[in-house]
Amino acid sequence: MNAQAYGFRHSLKAWLSDAEGLAAARVRLSLNETATDGDKKLLEEEIATTLREQRPDGSFGDTTGQTGGELAKLLGLGCDPGSPEIRRGLDALMSQHRDGKGPKIDGADPAHEYARAGALPDEAIRALCLGQRGDADEVRFSADWLVSHLETWLGHPYGCPWGPNTHLQALWLARESTDVSKAIEMGLSWLNHGLDEAGLLGHLDPWGTVQTAGAIDLPEARSLAVRLLPMLLRGQMSDGGWDGHSFEAISALNRTGMIDELSNRPALPCDWTVAVQFPFPGKSFRHLGWDGEFIWVHDAELNEAVGISRNDGSETARIPLPVQDIHGLTWIDGNLAVCQGGPWKPVKNLLLVGRDGHVLATHSLDKVAMAIGVANVDGRLWIGDGFDFEARILDLDSPDVLSRVKWPGTCARDLTASSAGVWHIDSFAPLMIECDQIGQMLDWAEIPFYGALGGVTWDGEQLWMLNTKTSTLCAATRA
Repeated sequence: MNAQAYGFRHSLKAWLSDAEGLAAARVRLSLNETATDGDKKLLEEEIATTLREQRPDGSFGDTTGQTGGELAKLLGLGCDPGSPEIRRGLDALMSQHRDGKGPKIDGADPAHEYARAGALPDEAIRALCLGQRGDADEVRFSADWLVSHLETWLGHPYGCPWGPNTHLQALWLARESTDVSKAIEMGLSWLNHGLDEAGLLGHLDPWGTVQTAGAIDLPEARSLAVRLLPMLLRGQMSDGGWDGHSFEAISALNRTGMIDELSNRPALPCDWTVAVQFPFPGKSFRHLGWDGEFIWVHDAELNEAVGISRNDGSETARIPLPVQDIHGLTWIDGNLAVCQGGPWKPVKNLLLVGRDGHVLATHSLDKVAMAIGVANVDGRLWIGDGFDFEARILDLDSPDVLSRVKWPGTCARDLTASSAGVWHIDSFAPLMIECDQIGQMLDWAEIPFYGALGGVTWDGEQLWMLNTKTSTLCAATRA
């Protein structure tokens, strides 16, 4: 903490007093801030809305995970554990477990090893413990199984990006049911030792780690919150909160007692300096590429690639694109390369397109789980994989063989070559991450424009970025 010279960029106290919505209401109540009648009404309305989805048998879905998740949510909002609705829900949860209505098990997926063993999912453990039924044999069995099978959910470079953290949070709530100290100790140690300087650990969603730091009341969890500070400070929005992660972020900061200290330190400077800005028309521009002379952007509304001068931002040319679902573009050997794919899109291809829009070649990306983003890196095409948290590399001399690079951070929203490797815009963390060609981290920085970054490309001298909030094309350098 002493090495952290800077504090919040924006006033957290202003957010605590001015912010509206459910997250702000929860934070003010949890911090014993002055909660308004409006805050209490919001919580009551959310509870009422959730209870309206309760089925006649007391469940909230077809599985223990669905029912447990809604019950844990209700109890976290302050619903009385002794209320008839909660009691019926917990009874239904236990019935579902006895009837084998647990999580859907996906083949030999190690993330569901606990389910194959008959243990409850994390949501169900949380609901039962918060609902004052932590002494149930099913809770003890489930917690004991997680404690005795650490190798199935801790220490993996692959697997569920949320599992280690949700398991730790569930075990913390089950600590009065059985001895979970070994698993909690090892889990927090693994997180503390594994986090890099940006607050990332492999493919894990860093906001899940933030939630763990705010949920567990142990010195090791407080150390975890300190290690997450670089990411947390850079993820703060202009209103002083953390958008959809405000409750988790503030809980972690409050657990460490850092809020006042950070509020009194100089504001963290921006990681980027914007030198040039050009307005661009429309709201549908996304993804950027560089052909050696012009910057190119995808006009999603017209499904065209648009050339833009970096001297004055003027349009230079347009190329009609032959397919839909374009999720990235670049240039290679004088031709436009476009990535056809996107979140959960079944058709995935890399197309080479001439300046007249004619398709010169099509290469299948079926080996890429989720094709998102493409960049020309020293004559090879890096394709971001939005599911397997890595890049797949296509060499046009042998396009059927896709090698892979496991990079620091999670999956990409977009990527570009850099002077030393590759930058990608991370999907989970509020960060851009630069790695070399074997996946070692070189640099990291905030996603500029408070996350409103629609694309990025390198022109050999500087990065160009799309600010989708202000509809501007910007040249940016690392501060």
